[in-house]
Amino acid sequence: MDNLNIENYDKFDIVLELLSDDGFSLNSNVIARIGAHLSLIHAHGSAFGVVSEGDIRRGAHDHVIDSLSFVSYLMPFIDTGMPFVDVGSGGGFPGIVCAAAFPELKVVLIERSAKKCAFLRRCVAELSVQNVSVLDVSFQDYSWDDGPVVVATRGIERADQVVPELLSCLSEGSTFFWMTGPKVDIEFGERFHVEQIVDNWTALGVRRGCLYRIEVG
Repeated sequence: MDNLNIENYDKFDIVLELLSDDGFSLNSNVIARIGAHLSLIHAHGSAFGVVSEGDIRRGAHDHVIDSLSFVSYLMPFIDTGMPFVDVGSGGGFPGIVCAAAFPELKVVLIERSAKKCAFLRRCVAELSVQNVSVLDVSFQDYSWDDGPVVVATRGIERADQVVPELLSCLSEGSTFFWMTGPKVDIEFGERFHVEQIVDNWTALGVRRGCLYRIEVG
């Protein structure tokens, strides 16, 4: 369907310009994979419970744009060998979008819902994103002791409990990107350097909510 093509998003020209300013080119292959992902969201997302009916009616473009809005912050990690772990991946945002953008990046999707994992595995197979693994576990059961990682999560429930617990799992040298609403009421210890990212995506109102970068010392 045409409305599932990210190029039909009403702010697509702005998105392209912002990505270009960030040093990233959104090529035709990435656009095609994003479109295929959106098609799967539209066809099966409601049945698998990964997005709301409202998101489907809107084409779920906002989820893609939120995901694209921090690909530039992943670029410094591409050559480090550090895995990118999407905690509570749901419909694959931001994990699958970032996997399409960076085929050389090892991406791990953590999702404790078996139903949502089934959807994610279907996406991985149909999009042929070879750099993605899907784990049907809670984040507490992931092998965090294997070394530093880059982690992202969006719209997490019970953030006041979950975020500190997740941060406590991360080893020194890890970086956590957290997309959330405007109100953050969490006390972070001295081990963590917390920065709210305010960039052009924020200034132009393209990214929804707030993006935090938390570095683990």
